[in-house]
Amino acid sequence: MNDDVLSAIVVWQAIGSGVLCAAMACAKGRSALAWAFVGLVFGILAVIALAGMPIREEEEQETSFVCPSCRHRFRRLHRIDQKALCPKCGEQF
Repeated sequence: MNDDVLSAIVVWQAIGSGVLCAAMACAKGRSALAWAFVGLVFGILAVIALAGMPIREEEEQETSFVCPSCRHRFRRLHRIDQKALCPKCGEQF
């Protein structure tokens, strides 16, 4: 096989893996840009690794809060069934 053809196949495989990883990561609630880069570098291995990862639930993602009383910004795991409690002033919202 010609070296140019082999090089083209490798490049298109890397690009395809990067695009596929980005789409899969977006659907699973993960960073599309980071996984696109991983897909470009590791190819089909990254696709297989990402396929085995669970979907990140909304409840598990970190969320930033701003207290309406004291305007203090803080981070905690967001739980739908719980209210946020400001660590500075104690306001519950």
